[in-house]
Amino acid sequence: MKTFTRYLRLLYVGGVLARLHLTSYLAWIINGVFWSIILIIPASYLSPNPVITLKLLVPGIIGMSLASTGLWTGTEFLRWMVHDGLTDMFRENGMGVYHYIVCTLPVDLLLSGVVSLALLGLVSSGFYGIDPVWWLRGDPLLMTLGLFTLMVVELFYGGLAGYLYTKTRLSSSWTGILQIGVTVGTVIPASAYPLPYLAFLNPASLSAELLRASYGVSGFLSKPLMLLTSVLTPTYLLVGWVLSKKCDELIARYGLEYRM
Repeated sequence: MKTFTRYLRLLYVGGVLARLHLTSYLAWIINGVFWSIILIIPASYLSPNPVITLKLLVPGIIGMSLASTGLWTGTEFLRWMVHDGLTDMFRENGMGVYHYIVCTLPVDLLLSGVVSLALLGLVSSGFYGIDPVWWLRGDPLLMTLGLFTLMVVELFYGGLAGYLYTKTRLSSSWTGILQIGVTVGTVIPASAYPLPYLAFLNPASLSAELLRASYGVSGFLSKPLMLLTSVLTPTYLLVGWVLSKKCDELIARYGLEYRM
């Protein structure tokens, strides 16, 4: 009960932070959708079947978006918030990078996941004259699993960014470079590689493939994919949690420094 109450308080903190940064969130969504459309339009026009290309690309963009959000959330806790003194406030209350990511998860999933999926689906449908709610026509179970695992993706990459930021001399510019790596298995589907299963080293690949499978365009059959989900989801979650705990240990031992 005590743990449950603590998580409820974290969600409350996340809600307060979201209200404070509402305009930033709105600008972030609009910017992401426009950049995604720039990618989708030429790829779809060059494809013999633009609708299939659309269904391949949009889930990949959503997966990449949550992975990138996780990277920047972990970096934010150890960069901008250090300068503002908010990191110290969290730590004085016994909370670290893991707790900060948890408190931002619902808003990030709603905006980077659900809202972005809806906007990309609506806007892109106008270019090809297809059903504007095609993005809702997927298999409900696979779509739910795909969206659920996006939370695990953000936790994993937030923990990874936190660990790298405290263990190495990583700066924010390197966080941007790491974002390129998460295109493997997301924007570039896992089935495009000679060894497709290696793409699942990127947790966001699992979310992208589950969403693709819900639309019937994944390179993997549904049953093996669901089996992979049952094995990989707790693995990603555990690794992300361990990385975030290592991050907290390093902060407790060596402290933090503000970096550009």
